[in-house]
Amino acid sequence: MKIAVLSGKGGAGKTFIAVNLAQISNDALYVDADVEEPNGYLYFQPTIRKQINVSISVPRIDEELCNLCRRCVDFCRFNALAFVQKKIIYISDFCHSCGGCRLVCPQNAIVEKARVIGRIDIGYAGTIDFISGYLNPESISGVPIIQKIISQIPKKKFVILDCAPGSGCTVVETVKAADYCIIVGEESAFGCHDFRIACNLANTMNKPYGAIINKSGKESGPVNAYCNLNKIKILGKIPYNYELGTLLSQGRIAAKEKEEYYKIFTRIYKQLKKDYS
Repeated sequence: MKIAVLSGKGGAGKTFIAVNLAQISNDALYVDADVEEPNGYLYFQPTIRKQINVSISVPRIDEELCNLCRRCVDFCRFNALAFVQKKIIYISDFCHSCGGCRLVCPQNAIVEKARVIGRIDIGYAGTIDFISGYLNPESISGVPIIQKIISQIPKKKFVILDCAPGSGCTVVETVKAADYCIIVGEESAFGCHDFRIACNLANTMNKPYGAIINKSGKESGPVNAYCNLNKIKILGKIPYNYELGTLLSQGRIAAKEKEEYYKIFTRIYKQLKKDYS
């Protein structure tokens, strides 16, 4: 079973939830799919046994074959190719590696070469398997890294997919591989707005999902009200307190450190296994 943990915004507690669920399961595979800013390693401190570079194909123009017809320039919707001073210029920062320019070139003047855009780390932390993706700062899209990560996930494994915040392409690619989504919301007007965005994404992709309300106070807030109104199952609530913030700032796993959080995440984990395994 693959469970994607997502939120409409950063700071809602997505990684906190994902890390603690992996800890409770004891033998899960934790996947950090937030390839632009992965931080699951801060909690697990994994031993890395393997690194895999991820490459994409980018165009190279053979000027001897090119007749400057500009079909490649007209085709590229990302403006990665330009006709400047009787020459085709390639702008790597704009390229999405679709390969279309090579296909439309009548002179076969465009060939593809590999460019490394990031890497995948594969390892373990105790009994928990660990995979994390890393996008190089100069690269545009982390989708190829997500696709490579998904290809490395073994079958018959309980998998926690720690998505990037928001609802961008890497989140869509990660959720696509999931069997179930946990949407994390924080009890504020801003948090509820972005919680709704994440719910809309799950609905659009026809993925079953439930909610975990983080930073929950004594009184019900807008996320709780939205869940009740839309009949979204609340899997659990995490109380807002100073002690928890201190644990997280020190890179410690709450379910491992405190009985209170161990019980909360155990209940959530057992419910997930019962309902969706």
